Amino acid sequence: MKTLPYVRFLNLVRELNQSTPTLERCISLLAYVDDRQLAGKPVSSTDLVQKLDFGTGPTVYKKISQLIDSGYLKSTVNEDDARVKLLHITPEGHALLERYDSLMKQALLS
Repeated sequence: MKTLPYVRFLNLVRELNQSTPTLERCISLLAYVDDRQLAGKPVSSTDLVQKLDFGTGPTVYKKISQLIDSGYLKSTVNEDDARVKLLHITPEGHALLERYDSLMKQALLS
C-alpha cells in the first residue's frame, strides 16, 4: 500500500516544525492573517481572539507575540481607533507559508 499524500505532508511539516518549534502552533493563525490580508480585509488581534479555533485570549496573544518576535507578522495602530492593533503578514511570513505550500505540493507529487 502506498503512503497517502496527506501523511507525507504531515511528516514533511513535522520536519519543518523542528526547525521552528515555537511556531508549530502558530501557522494556522499566520495563514488566516495572510488569507484575510490578500482579500483586502484588515485583521486585528481582537478578531483572532474572537475566533474560537485559535485558542483562548492569552494563547492567541502569545502566538501573535511569537509571530511578531520571529518577524512573520507586524502590528500597527489602527488610524481610526488607536486602541486597535492591526496585524500584517511580513515578506518573511509569506515566505514561511510558501515553504509549507511547497511541502504540500511535494507530498502530492511524491
